[in-house]
Amino acid sequence: MSAANPLLSQDFLIPFQDIHPEHVAPGIRDVMAQTQDAIDGLIALDGSRTFDNTIIALDDALEPLVRAVTISYHL
Repeated sequence: MSAANPLLSQDFLIPFQDIHPEHVAPGIRDVMAQTQDAIDGLIALDGSRTFDNTIIALDDALEPLVRAVTISYHL
């Protein structure tokens, strides 16, 4: 995650005061690319699928994207 883009902060307290409209588009693009990489890794996973290595891993992969989008909705 980019330290320069406060939209992508994973801190518990969301830095709304530091997030500006110009952070949204590049931040969402960055986190979408990272999410896609994680999903591609899940698709390429060898072996049998389990709840942990598929559903939990997908949930973990999507969390930063969901967080960034949700924050942008509240700006």
